[in-house]
Amino acid sequence: MSTRASPAMNGAANLLLQLAPDHAPPPIGWWPPAPGWWILAALLIVAVVLIVLWLRSPLRRLRRAALQELQAMQSTDDDTALAQALEQLARRYAVARYGRAQVARLSGRAWIDFVCARGGDAWAGAPGLALLQHSYGHRGDSHRQQWLAGVRGFVRHRRRDPRRRAGGAP
Repeated sequence: MSTRASPAMNGAANLLLQLAPDHAPPPIGWWPPAPGWWILAALLIVAVVLIVLWLRSPLRRLRRAALQELQAMQSTDDDTALAQALEQLARRYAVARYGRAQVARLSGRAWIDFVCARGGDAWAGAPGLALLQHSYGHRGDSHRQQWLAGVRGFVRHRRRDPRRRAGGAP
């Protein structure tokens, strides 16, 4: 066997020597981003807008303010003052949420039934009647916990008014 390279091998070696030296390709630029990054950016923008709208919704702000006021009322020791404050808070919330036309005409048992039908179940029966008596200055049985729970349930209630689902006025 001969150790000499064939002429074809010599030609290939000469061609390999003519190649440019090894080097890495240029780094990939950050701009413009790939389509996936554009989609992610759009989704993030939409999510931020939806969260801001959700947090700033009037009904949510109304509910949050009413619950904060309710929290402040819990330390009241006088049952009559508490009953009057809870009655006023529930009425203000109801007028703001359901409208003056629907709420302003309600009094007595009709008012208690309205609140009970919209989440204030703790006012049903004796606690609701005792609340009305106390709010107008008459003494009677105190149902502080039921009064507070009734207002809390009324404010936190999320079911929409049936007229809204049927396409009626708010």
